[in-house]
Amino acid sequence: MKRIVTAAIAAALLLAGCAAPAQSVSSVSPSAVSAPSPETAAPSPSAQNENMVKNGDFSSGTKNWRLYLANGGKAALAESGGEGVVKIASCGTTDYAVQLYYDGFKLETGGKYRFAFDAKAGIGREIAARLQVNGGDYHPYIEKKLDIGTQMKRYEIVFTMEEGTDPAPRLCFNIGTPAGQDAPPAHDIHFDNVEVTLIDGSNILAPEPEPERPDINVSQIGYEPEDVKIAVVRGDKHGGTFKVVGAGGAAAFEGTLKGPVVSGASGETNYLADFSALKTQGTYTIISADARSYPFEIREGVYAGAFKTVFKMLYLQRCGTELPAGLAGGFAHKACHTGKAVIYGTDKTKDVSGGWHDAGDYGRYVVSGAKAAADLLFAYQDFPEALSGDDYGIPESGNGVPDVLDEARYELEWMLKMQDDGGGVYHKVTGLVFPGEVMPEDETAQLYIMPVSAAATGDFAAVMAMSHNAYKDFDKKFAAKCLAAAKKAWGYLETHGAVNFKNPADVLTGEYGDGNDNDERCWAAAALYAATNDKKYLDEFNSRADIYSWVLDGYGWQNVGGYGNRIYLSLDPAVTDPERVSKIKDAMKAKAGEFLANSGSDGYGVSLGTAYPWGSNMTVCDNASYLYLAAKLFANADYASAAQRHISYIFGTNPMSVCYVTGMGTASPKNTHHRPSMAAGKPMPGMLAGGPNGNLEDPYAKAVLAGSPPAKCYADNSQSYSTNEVAVYWNSALIRLLAYKLG
Repeated sequence: MKRIVTAAIAAALLLAGCAAPAQSVSSVSPSAVSAPSPETAAPSPSAQNENMVKNGDFSSGTKNWRLYLANGGKAALAESGGEGVVKIASCGTTDYAVQLYYDGFKLETGGKYRFAFDAKAGIGREIAARLQVNGGDYHPYIEKKLDIGTQMKRYEIVFTMEEGTDPAPRLCFNIGTPAGQDAPPAHDIHFDNVEVTLIDGSNILAPEPEPERPDINVSQIGYEPEDVKIAVVRGDKHGGTFKVVGAGGAAAFEGTLKGPVVSGASGETNYLADFSALKTQGTYTIISADARSYPFEIREGVYAGAFKTVFKMLYLQRCGTELPAGLAGGFAHKACHTGKAVIYGTDKTKDVSGGWHDAGDYGRYVVSGAKAAADLLFAYQDFPEALSGDDYGIPESGNGVPDVLDEARYELEWMLKMQDDGGGVYHKVTGLVFPGEVMPEDETAQLYIMPVSAAATGDFAAVMAMSHNAYKDFDKKFAAKCLAAAKKAWGYLETHGAVNFKNPADVLTGEYGDGNDNDERCWAAAALYAATNDKKYLDEFNSRADIYSWVLDGYGWQNVGGYGNRIYLSLDPAVTDPERVSKIKDAMKAKAGEFLANSGSDGYGVSLGTAYPWGSNMTVCDNASYLYLAAKLFANADYASAAQRHISYIFGTNPMSVCYVTGMGTASPKNTHHRPSMAAGKPMPGMLAGGPNGNLEDPYAKAVLAGSPPAKCYADNSQSYSTNEVAVYWNSALIRLLAYKLG
């Protein structure tokens, strides 16, 4: 699954995910896109008297320059006569409603810089010239409000960088409506000869060095006694043997390193320290020559606490309700987003409160929410006894219903509100733009319900049908309501073809577009048959399955074919087609075999090869769940062993030497792209970070990770939304994976 993001910009200008207005933060929520991310210029080296703005004279057209539009701003960018021209049709309601920006330079602590440019406008007016943080609160390092006239004039700003070195700031001109003024009429603004130049580097302070990562990597939360336990030794300088030592320093296990494994994904030569035979409970460290791992445990029940913390993140993402301090700790907040939302393109409003905030932003999206809810339902379906806990610390704990089902129901109740009278399901509810770095109750902009999509309707039908079977023993009325809604959604699908969602031009939040809804329809058909035994749904699955069911065999938000296949394989063999079952299983076995081969050839034991997409940690979790399922279907223990290595990767056995779940292990993410965490100044516990993204899809990643191997394209920085954001459906993938360990 590729987690891609876009902001649709007027005049077909695209912004790569995180637009940067002066006071408005964009999320880079996982959304699908209508076009690839625009090119961002790589930062220039710190050379004195060298202009770091490439194409500042617009001699290469508008290359490297982009527009951000919000809050009613409408404009287009062009090159004319060797100048950059912003043709403003509407200045909007804020100064950043129209913003011309450039990414791809750096500012170093103590450096003295000249920020200069030529500018003129069709009318006399005020603009704001800024060099600013490209993330978080987008505060300026320097801002000058300047009155420009109708004749081209040179403007020059000299300043010293007093904050920490920033390898990926943003240069921008806010040219919307100045604060406290009436909106200017339509006009053009011309820019030329833009420069940011280091004019005195004698006082530049070297940044703090990055903390050293250990050369022996382990699961930082530890292992169960019967787990496959393989530590990864980085490089070949540490000798051919290793020791596992206890808290007192005595060797509990000694072994010979296996390898080498040359890993293209990490750019490393690795050796493997297999200590699976050590089953004695305790706290340990691994030593090989001069290298030492972080400490870890071997203990029964080591995953139970991790499961609860990862699960609790979903509660902390709840929207539309108060989160009291007693349950939410430092992430308590008042009820948020309780007002009615406007159905986009109409004057109608609707109550769609509830559900989970999707990711680092406060949008709520049906397609990703359905994946998250499905992960919980499948986890409970597969391991009902292990997941029967009613004490996970949510408001419904102690009500006699497993908390996993209670939490899923909170999302399902919101999804029910997203269905229209004709059975179709609205795609999402968000503001027109992403909010600032605020707690959820402080996002008070008008919310909009986006149009119905076939993908959202298909996902909805599938999850609601699954919910009928999941809840019928606990709440028959709710189960019946879910099934009726699923049937109604199916009725919409029967009378409508593909209806793909695209962001309207003035909507800059995550899109989650999906150009193929056949996998959603297959999943819905399989789930509805499982809930009703009505042959028409089985016939629909069969009519599509020959073409799609083993081609679209994923567990992401965009490719959900694997969910439909799994339900089909669970049906009574008397009603399934043996040939179709065989084809699905053969395709699954081939895919599991590919995962196994990739895992065996990777030093860290994961199945991604060299392709680390946006949200790679979700892919790691989904692939591991696939391997566990294959181990059961085909009685192959090698699949389960490979899946275990994926779990260890998430918790620390990876090239970055980080436990990718916040608040766990020795080293975990501290600066996630997540608004409540940024507002609180600390990471919410239990969040799975997106992880390495070899495509470098945000300016910070482009600046600091260019040239890094794909498995090392990760930055623990809130500006790096393409590597360090979080999402409920990434957590749900880990919840589903950990259920295999609890069950």
